[in-house]
Amino acid sequence: MNRFVAATIAKVAIVAGVLVLVATGGYLLYTRHAGAERAAHTVETLQQQWSAPTATGGSTQAPDKATPPIPGRAFAIMTIPRFGSSWQMPVFEGTQASVLRGGVGHYTNTALPGAVGNFAVAGHRTTWAHPFREVERLQVGDRVIVRTQEAQYTYRVTGHEVVHPDQTAVLDPVPGHPDALPDQAQLTLTTCHPEYSAWRRWVVRAVLVQTTPV
Repeated sequence: MNRFVAATIAKVAIVAGVLVLVATGGYLLYTRHAGAERAAHTVETLQQQWSAPTATGGSTQAPDKATPPIPGRAFAIMTIPRFGSSWQMPVFEGTQASVLRGGVGHYTNTALPGAVGNFAVAGHRTTWAHPFREVERLQVGDRVIVRTQEAQYTYRVTGHEVVHPDQTAVLDPVPGHPDALPDQAQLTLTTCHPEYSAWRRWVVRAVLVQTTPV
């Protein structure tokens, strides 16, 4: 191979690499913008629905009588003060790709907010709404607040761990103990780790410390 051909191949490779980087960056920016807009719109819609008067003058359901969520629909709003005063994310039922584009997804076979067991959710870290982009900033004792139409549930972070994607025991009613019966309400947050990779999962644990009926 002569020098001209080698130089041409090298230039083509460089240009191709630059185009890939530009395309990747553009995709990342687009998904983040689109996901953030969808999340904000969903939160606003939920708040409007919950504040609207009902035919009986308001909801009288007790927190433990919450309406089961509909697959693909948002049913709660999550706030994490550690992420800033404006951080709010809708919680959808299900964890399919289309759901996670607009917020946090609830693993359907886990407990509901406030219930005894493990309320487990997933969220992107780098693309779309990227709700858990700053997951490593969460500290033990931090609050994670989940608001539904019936009540507000406050959880306190108890710890972190990093696991492989096939370690689904983190979603058990008592995480890591599949045969144990739960005796408290817990919350599990899951997201990809490290950033820009799905090689492992970052897991955050929290326990329910307060329930406030709305």
